[in-house]
Amino acid sequence: MTSEKIIVGEGTEYPLNGLLTLPDAPAEKLPGVVLVHGSGASDMDERIYKLTPFRDLAEGLAARGIASIRYDKRTFAHAKKMLGQCVTAREETIEDALRAAELLRRDPRVDPASVYLLGHSLGAMLAPRIDAEGGNFRGLILMAGSPLRLEEIVVRQLRQTGGRGGLMGAIVKLEDRIFSKKFDGLYEMPDEEAKKKKFAGSTSLYYFKEMGRKTAADYLLESDTPALLLQGGMDFQVLASEDFARFRELLKDRSGVEYRLYGDLNHLFVKGLYNDILKAGKEYKLEQHIGGEVMDDIAAFIRHTRAAGAEQLGRIARYEAILDELEALLASSDRSAGALAAIREKACALEAYYTGAEWKRDFADDEAGLLPEGLKRGVLSEDGIYSALERCRALSDAAEDGR
Repeated sequence: MTSEKIIVGEGTEYPLNGLLTLPDAPAEKLPGVVLVHGSGASDMDERIYKLTPFRDLAEGLAARGIASIRYDKRTFAHAKKMLGQCVTAREETIEDALRAAELLRRDPRVDPASVYLLGHSLGAMLAPRIDAEGGNFRGLILMAGSPLRLEEIVVRQLRQTGGRGGLMGAIVKLEDRIFSKKFDGLYEMPDEEAKKKKFAGSTSLYYFKEMGRKTAADYLLESDTPALLLQGGMDFQVLASEDFARFRELLKDRSGVEYRLYGDLNHLFVKGLYNDILKAGKEYKLEQHIGGEVMDDIAAFIRHTRAAGAEQLGRIARYEAILDELEALLASSDRSAGALAAIREKACALEAYYTGAEWKRDFADDEAGLLPEGLKRGVLSEDGIYSALERCRALSDAAEDGR
């Protein structure tokens, strides 16, 4: 395994130090993963006390033949510069994830059609949006994500910490009432008013409003990108019984989604100790590392969805050959019954492809630059395939008129 220093957003106002981690001596182009942080200002390892989940993931994936990019979060690297700005999820997370994906795709050792996004916590909640806003990933990996709005999670966590007696419990309950009230009427509030009102510190209410207009589940339901949802059973920040269960319910009719629940793991996918949000600091101060089961599940998802990508190239090549054969038949002067039957057969096959979901996905991937440069792709030209089918229809109409 090797790690190379990179800069995400080099030449922009917010360059970010990062690492590209690669397997040793790869024999072929590699799949790659962009790692996207949870909430708060995080370094490239997503360090929380003694835990370094992104370093664990990068090293574990490299051992399984997968490259990755991780980088310092913008609010970590440029905290002073961002003070006083009305920051949204776009400036905090989305722009840099898209830049990292583009950097990964440009590396000659990485297969540009096999780039994935792995988001953790808030990053998992944003992953489907990042994909929709130009990411065009081969697949999405959501670790401890939620289909809820962010403010719903914040209020729930306040109530979790306030479920104790004594003075501290009373203080937290008061904070709960104060903060919950701030969100009243949020989505009816004018944007400019929401930008001026603060939730806590420099975070405006507009941060929540802008992000909450569409949830992770909303984006997933509008997409057919394969997704792997991972959840720890002892996660006290994102709850298996609520968030994970809700994802499964909302996405039950959506194809291409896989789920993994690890009963003894916490929010950072290491062994849970207390299952108590009030003991989070104590739990995260014990050095632990993400285990092989999680790594194996992620690697298996990447392998089989990448194989589906190879299947896509084979499909395009197959229909390209049919189009070539059809063009040759149309160019020929042979109008025998056998030739006309062959033209009809190939035209029907092409029309079924052209009007179906597979062609739309293949066309979208080509437009996004996800297919190999040297791929023969006449069948993905709307004008080319439409013209051939129109000539077939004209020939069929002429044959009918001549009867």
